[in-house]
Amino acid sequence: MEVRSRWITLVAERLRDSEGREFEYWRIEKSNSLLVVVEYRDLLILPQPTYRPGVARVTQDLAGGRFDESLSKRSTAQKILRREFRLAGTVKASITGLNKTGWTSTVPRRTSSSMAW
Repeated sequence: MEVRSRWITLVAERLRDSEGREFEYWRIEKSNSLLVVVEYRDLLILPQPTYRPGVARVTQDLAGGRFDESLSKRSTAQKILRREFRLAGTVKASITGLNKTGWTSTVPRRTSSSMAW
């Protein structure tokens, strides 16, 4: 079974071990995200706090969103800044990547002689 949205896919699978027992295995596939840290005059600037349904309260968060593969990282960062800070027009900023490769979003597949994956 798969449940798909624009941002995430939840996959349910049934796995059978070497003794024939069946197990449910759930995994998540998601698109890459981009966080934008805004520094101005040695201050960290954050967007307005927003309500987060997952924790049922208002929280402070970094500006961010899903990385649109059809856009460059710079264009995606500018899009995020316009949305999160309610800016209009072109966002003029110096954009510096913190890491070149990003973090992997893949879940390593386990291999074991006792479990068929």
